[in-house]
Amino acid sequence: MQRLFGTLSEKDKRRYAGIEATKLGRGGVDSISKLFDIDPKTIRRGLQELDLLDDPPSDRIRKKGGGRKPATEQQPQLLVNFLALLAEFTAGDPMREGVLWTNLSRCEISRRLREMGTPASRRTVRNLLKKHGLGQRKARKKKSMGAHPDRNAQFENIARLKAEYTAAGDPVISIDTKKKELIGDFARAGHTLTQTSIETLDHDFPSAGLGKLIPHGIYDVARNEGAIHLNTSHDTSELCCDSI
Repeated sequence: MQRLFGTLSEKDKRRYAGIEATKLGRGGVDSISKLFDIDPKTIRRGLQELDLLDDPPSDRIRKKGGGRKPATEQQPQLLVNFLALLAEFTAGDPMREGVLWTNLSRCEISRRLREMGTPASRRTVRNLLKKHGLGQRKARKKKSMGAHPDRNAQFENIARLKAEYTAAGDPVISIDTKKKELIGDFARAGHTLTQTSIETLDHDFPSAGLGKLIPHGIYDVARNEGAIHLNTSHDTSELCCDSI
């Protein structure tokens, strides 16, 4: 019985429980309630549906309108406060009507709505933002600045010189400065295995450090070898020459 009960829909569960309770007679509702771990009121509702044959539409489990009401219906003032809040923190594109964005996060909107007397979860805020065409966006590099007319000629010249120097046995190197890092008790990205926690300064102010580390990389194309020099001076042409 319990295995079958677990496979039924909500409607069929309460009706099946009602049928089994009827078989037991007096006290059947309480017994079936304990057996299936459901509320006796649910069983009685199933009995009423069987008596009245008041079936919901065949393609629905619940009657239309069943379930929890949307937050905007439970709190009519919520939508008013939401729109009033966004009116103060929303910008748009003067060239494209309907393109809007806000600088408030969902947490911030939720907090402000609670202060206005209409609490709303972040999920509710997300649904409201989506309904009004506001979503999370990030900058996308899509606007082309165009190509310089001599761009191909520049790289063709580099390729020609590279081939000539390589054929003559002269070195061809590629040099580059990597990401600079502050030296000191600062937080770093990544993880490590330790027996104790690692504590660092709560702010990455350069004045609190010992200087700045400049990794300068050199790659020999012909030999396929590279090296990195760690420097603490300044990223200048003199540093580049010293590294070479």
